Amino acid sequence: MPGISTPSSIMQVHTFHKHNIFPLAMATSPPEFQVLIGVYYRFQTCMFVSYGSTLRRAFPHVAIGAGAHFAMSLIDEVVIGIKDLKHTELLAAYVVAVTKERVEGCGNHTMIVSLHNPSIAEVGGGQPSYLVPPQQVLTHVPPSTIRRWEESFASRWAPRQIGLISELIEEELATDDTRPLTSQKSEPKP
Repeated sequence: MPGISTPSSIMQVHTFHKHNIFPLAMATSPPEFQVLIGVYYRFQTCMFVSYGSTLRRAFPHVAIGAGAHFAMSLIDEVVIGIKDLKHTELLAAYVVAVTKERVEGCGNHTMIVSLHNPSIAEVGGGQPSYLVPPQQVLTHVPPSTIRRWEESFASRWAPRQIGLISELIEEELATDDTRPLTSQKSEPKP
């Protein structure tokens, strides 16, 4: 990537794509695949996503695969509820589980990997703060935890969601009872 100060790990990804992926774009029917890449370099984290022969930076979140569009719309709805890493991991599992349930072609095992940012160390006494690398750059949610969460989504979350929607419908209809029903007629166009 000429003109851009780029860490060697990103350059390795770029070089791999340049030699192995970009040439496939010339094919009449190039194979379709997507890769999500997380990078930690010099106290910074970033994500890259590969769609076929293209490689771009992804921020603040991204989904790949057959259910990417559905998953991104769901992420946009629940992202406001993210408080910390544990909440983020649980919401990620939920988004993936719902996507696998609703989108044909999605499935198989779920892997949740968290890429950690550095923290700020406050020295005090007028001294400047500084960045401290994370104890672990990557952590994984154990597959057994993901399976337990997915079972809970199906057995506990789904019925409660349906119940909440029914309750909200009843509340809305109860407030609508005070308004007189009027029929709407279409006015003929001149």
